[in-house]
Amino acid sequence: MTKYLQINSFNFLTRILYTFLLGDLLGIPLYITFWVVNIINVVQGYFLHKKISFNSKNNVFIKYLMITFLISILEFIFVDQLYKILNYQYLATLITALCVFLIRFTFLKKIFK
Repeated sequence: MTKYLQINSFNFLTRILYTFLLGDLLGIPLYITFWVVNIINVVQGYFLHKKISFNSKNNVFIKYLMITFLISILEFIFVDQLYKILNYQYLATLITALCVFLIRFTFLKKIFK
């Protein structure tokens, strides 16, 4: 679990940083920022989790991609709603990402076994 937390912390921090830079500093719309950052995090997260966290020899990229994409759709809905209230993309992303952390862990643990 410690490796998982380290990888997710790294993914979380890079996600917030990229969201802040692209969305809040450069003014790129949320629907573009969210998905660009999400794609970066999906690829980064897959390779880190596969090699370090779950040490899986299986090629589960399609399962990982489907689960992450489904979670991301729900996450985007919440980020969008929070953004309308907070007016900062990185804050909306930060709050939502913290909330879906355990959901994501539960699904990832099952596919990387």
